Amino acid sequence: MCGILGAFAIEGLDPRRCETALDLLRHRGPENLTPRYYRDDRLFLGHARLKILDLSDDANQPFVSDCGNYEIVFNGEIFNFKALRAQIEGEFAFRTSGDTEVLLNLYRKYGTDMLPRLNGMFGFAIYDKPRNRLVLARDRFGIKPLYYTLDDGALCFASEIKPILHITGRAAPNERMIATYLATSHSDFGEETFFADVRQLGAGHVMVFDLAEQTAQTARWYRLERKPVLDQVPEREVLDLVEERIGAAIDRHLVADVDVGLNVSGGVDSSTLIRFTTQRLGGCHGFTQDFKGYSERPWVEQVARGFPLQTHFAELGAEDIRAHLQKTVRHQEQPFGGVAVIGYSYLYEMARDAGVTVLLDGNGVDELFLGYKKYHLEYLDDNKGGDGFAALLADYCAFWQEPENVALDRIRGLARNSSMIDGTAHQGRAAMSRDLLSLEQYGIPTVDLFDDAVRNSAARDLLYTKIPRGLRFNDRMSMMHSRELRVPFLDHELVELAYALPVSTLINRAGTKAAVRKVLGRSVDAAIASAPKRSIQTPQNDWLAKDYRDLVEEVLASESFRGRGWVDVDRAKAAYARYLGGDRATSFFIWQWINLELWARTFFDEKAYA
Repeated sequence: MCGILGAFAIEGLDPRRCETALDLLRHRGPENLTPRYYRDDRLFLGHARLKILDLSDDANQPFVSDCGNYEIVFNGEIFNFKALRAQIEGEFAFRTSGDTEVLLNLYRKYGTDMLPRLNGMFGFAIYDKPRNRLVLARDRFGIKPLYYTLDDGALCFASEIKPILHITGRAAPNERMIATYLATSHSDFGEETFFADVRQLGAGHVMVFDLAEQTAQTARWYRLERKPVLDQVPEREVLDLVEERIGAAIDRHLVADVDVGLNVSGGVDSSTLIRFTTQRLGGCHGFTQDFKGYSERPWVEQVARGFPLQTHFAELGAEDIRAHLQKTVRHQEQPFGGVAVIGYSYLYEMARDAGVTVLLDGNGVDELFLGYKKYHLEYLDDNKGGDGFAALLADYCAFWQEPENVALDRIRGLARNSSMIDGTAHQGRAAMSRDLLSLEQYGIPTVDLFDDAVRNSAARDLLYTKIPRGLRFNDRMSMMHSRELRVPFLDHELVELAYALPVSTLINRAGTKAAVRKVLGRSVDAAIASAPKRSIQTPQNDWLAKDYRDLVEEVLASESFRGRGWVDVDRAKAAYARYLGGDRATSFFIWQWINLELWARTFFDEKAYA
């Protein structure tokens, strides 16, 4: 994992500004920072390296091909690089043992047609001198970030936004994105960012920038496709296939020349991760954030029991989170999810102190294998009126321990109508200013790839509404402490298998993500494998009414908050008064106000990128 930066301007670049911009990525790659200039300072490539594969300096970047015609800056990992190297080894002379040189030589052989061959997470740029072009590409699901701005033939791109703002020397809020965020709670669902003129290259997209014409062409190189449903395969064979694919994905994600550990909680996802990883490593470190009064420690210890996992707990109180709040705002660069995101700062600090450079995370299991309660409700809704509905409803009520009338109420009112990711009624729109309400919001993409609404809902979460923002949160928090985070359940071979499984294999009397539970149940206690999905528990609701009341009231009373014109301050104060009075079904709308104001102060008032 690293940081990349590049810029092109026909009138030339300021080398000093480019190098200070590269320094803004030092946390992503503190072991080597290399700037390089081309074409009389019209083109710049820079790289900040965190050594993961081939720890020698020979693998530093920008990396130059042996013929001298191609150079690359690359953030991420190509997990199948050894197999790919074996396919082309007779055609190229290799001088390193890692994946960067393999990637560059694959491009020499296949051009952008190499992309489907890659299994990995990546954002890279290749300077193709014979074709006089830059090629930028991003992995299938956008695990690794890649931002850019394109203005009158001048291009700037980077792994984070601050270096782009530094080189261009300007920053302005994207008020359409702010309006969309306040009205729907969603972000990171497309190419737009919270900064005007700064975009992100879409997941599974490639951009070709012609240096002579100063024009860019962008194309999608990957899309999730509908596969034949495996509804005629016996269940045992399906479970064997799921187990094999999970194991293969974990194997690929463990390839590293440094120590690997785990981010863990007390759920089925982490239990699966622990089981497969410790079997392969023979033991490793596991790290958990542990909020006082909202502890998952008993469940984590229950899961870890019986596995060679050395557990570490970051015990966090209100003042711990406050201490890292401003630093997190700066590193996230855009509004983020709340207290739980900040807590990861302490988790990655522990990993750094333990000497663990790479961590695996269970992100994606629920979106692949239908783990959320809302998917179960949508499955019931899809089957209303059918002969088997009564049995399906009984299975739901038994698994989630809910009375039938409550379940039917949820089906009618909550299964598809909530705009909030956490399933609560959204309140952000109520206090939006008239100016923001008048703006056209960005459309949140929908998915209609599959025959059933459940799969389409999960695919939407995977591609647009849930996973992308979580990937951004996790990337910034891990990189804040120079740690590499990997997400093996987003391995595309595993994703494509999961989306070919019948919904009835994944949601049944065993609950949600039933196939994963059954695979896990082959080697762990049944109580662990059958545990219902638990939402992440944090004290945010309480803290925003008590410990952080001073912060909320300071923001609501500030001239800067009122002057931005994004929120109707009087209505916001009234809503907060109701919250203090006990109306606390959700606190996210309050967090949005605080986060937006702190973000605006950081990037527009204080110019954190300057």
